[in-house]
Amino acid sequence: MDKLDKVSSIIIIFLILWGGFLTAREISSPRKADAARDQQKALANFYNPELSNKLKVAGNLLINNSLDKAEELIKSLVADFPYDGRPHMLFADLYMRKFQPISAMYEFQNGVDLNPDFLDKKTALFQGKKIRVSLEEAKAAIDKIQNEDAANPDMKQHRKTYYYMKRKIAGSCG
Repeated sequence: MDKLDKVSSIIIIFLILWGGFLTAREISSPRKADAARDQQKALANFYNPELSNKLKVAGNLLINNSLDKAEELIKSLVADFPYDGRPHMLFADLYMRKFQPISAMYEFQNGVDLNPDFLDKKTALFQGKKIRVSLEEAKAAIDKIQNEDAANPDMKQHRKTYYYMKRKIAGSCG
């Protein structure tokens, strides 16, 4: 064994020991437990039982096609909890059931702007596929309005919002 072989062997042994040390340190690291605990604290701060119960009631009203009662309840939720995106998402669902895809698009925009987790595949709040379908319906409605009345002053804002939401979806859920 010449000098180069000895140096190579020493370096290999050193790298193996260093890899073992790093692996042992990563396994014993409390970072994952701390991250889970921090996430639970954040969810506890975010969780509001009153809001959650009212959201469930509103969702059940939507499912049962009690659209007028659901609309009143959702309007009160938006007024009472203006910085939560979930009531806006329910409002968008309400508009979709009323066949108003453009209004639904604006409510989806409000909900996503307040809580981007609605477009994050890794969260339980993900609603990207539903938003994508509603945007396709909104696009058809916008095109229909444009064909009927090309001078409609709201067209520019509708298109801006449509393309804004398409960019948001493309950037988050493909």
